Amino acid sequence: MPKVKKKLPSAAQPTPKGFYLKRGIWYRRIFKPHPKTGQWEMLPESTGCKQEELPAAIDYVAKRNQELKKSYALNRSIDPGRVTMNQLFDDLLASLENQDTYKNYDCVLKAHVRPYFGEMVPSEVTVAHCRAYRAFRKKQGVRDTTINRDLSKVNRAFRLAMESGKVHSMLPGGCDFKKQPEKENTRLVRLPDRFYSFFRDALHPALRCFFVVDYNIGRRKAQLLRTRWDQVIFEEHCIYFPSTKKYPFTVKAPFLGEMEEYLRDQKELRDRLYPDCPHVFFWFELRSDKNGKRIERFDELWNEAVEALGKELKRQGLDPIDLNVHDLRRSAHYQMRKAGVDAKTRRAIMGHKTGSMDDRYTIIDDEALADAVARVNHYQSQKSMRSEAGELASRIRSLPDEEWSVW
Repeated sequence: MPKVKKKLPSAAQPTPKGFYLKRGIWYRRIFKPHPKTGQWEMLPESTGCKQEELPAAIDYVAKRNQELKKSYALNRSIDPGRVTMNQLFDDLLASLENQDTYKNYDCVLKAHVRPYFGEMVPSEVTVAHCRAYRAFRKKQGVRDTTINRDLSKVNRAFRLAMESGKVHSMLPGGCDFKKQPEKENTRLVRLPDRFYSFFRDALHPALRCFFVVDYNIGRRKAQLLRTRWDQVIFEEHCIYFPSTKKYPFTVKAPFLGEMEEYLRDQKELRDRLYPDCPHVFFWFELRSDKNGKRIERFDELWNEAVEALGKELKRQGLDPIDLNVHDLRRSAHYQMRKAGVDAKTRRAIMGHKTGSMDDRYTIIDDEALADAVARVNHYQSQKSMRSEAGELASRIRSLPDEEWSVW
């Protein structure tokens, strides 16, 4: 019977070339960029593995050599193993041109994302960490939709880092995005068409032009409030909006509804009272320190109009609605869809890039169903599919009594 060679214990295994012990930890010299000069050279590096963990130390060095080989091939002086997620988040912020977006990202990163991911090395981040982050945030009572937005910043930071060569692949398994909650958490509030005039007149006079424009073209509040008069072209009956990250070209929104009437009145008022104000939406009839300045916040005045709308709804036997400014985008989408404007044109006017947002803004409520009933009834009447009024009742009355007794 042949003798079976016994495997030597790990302590007795020969030390691979280049490995050495220092204070009980395995080290090895690796070809990598110098942290100060960026020059590629052989430098010592701790594997973080103890003396009895030699196989783990060998795996660590193999992984490091693999990622460093990619960086060297790309002619990068960046060591992916020494980059932290905080550095990737700094690069993400630096890539943002819009100041409002920058403030939003910076706030979310500081409050939630950096404390959790910031000190981690990108190559160590996996889908398991994202799932743990989701569980942590859900314990705080945060919805999946908000958590998706947090994790989207991690995802975008990785993509930018891949372009710069700081990392060579996305995090394994992805960011654990939950798509279904995006639909479940969508607000279904909009201003019913028949209360358009009531709500417009309930607003402060300085806010009415903004309301009319937003209700008709559904642009974002911040973007509209920054609109300047040089973007409004009365000869072409439209407002030009500059390119954004979603639309890399200038988009024009046509004058819809009573937009032109209100914009012309607004322009005449500006020229007469505040000729130096470059913004379309400005304060007047408010306070001397505010009049003539761009409108930025109007929460209190908006809430007063919402309260008046609620009283009117109650008077008509309807439930009040908690209308916010963003709901005007849904109102604009609804009326354009109802008027027969095609989806691609709707997206261009409202500033959407893909059809997913168009789907989310499609609201089916009682008013939409009533409109469907009217359209179908009208269609069937045109096609002579409906019985003449009273025809069925007269036929029933003409039946003999004995036939009724069978029923």
